[in-house]
Amino acid sequence: GMDIIAAIELLGDHIFHVHAKDTVILPGIATRGVLDSSFGPVPDDPDVRVQTGMEHYCSSWPSDPAWRFVAIGNGHDVTWWT
Repeated sequence: GMDIIAAIELLGDHIFHVHAKDTVILPGIATRGVLDSSFGPVPDDPDVRVQTGMEHYCSSWPSDPAWRFVAIGNGHDVTWWT
């Protein structure tokens, strides 16, 4: 992944909008790689859908994915960020 601080320092005033995501790499990477295509369709049942925006939903996640989205900076303590 990208070093966030280094990218900000390099791009500086060229940054106008940021839409950031972060991931954690999981053991499934060994057999599926970063282009894991084992995701299923969006569930039909509205009670189990995960909404990501107006009328947009996540696909079904595999039980043992190669990666998952996580909160930005997940795993770094306050000292790393300051």
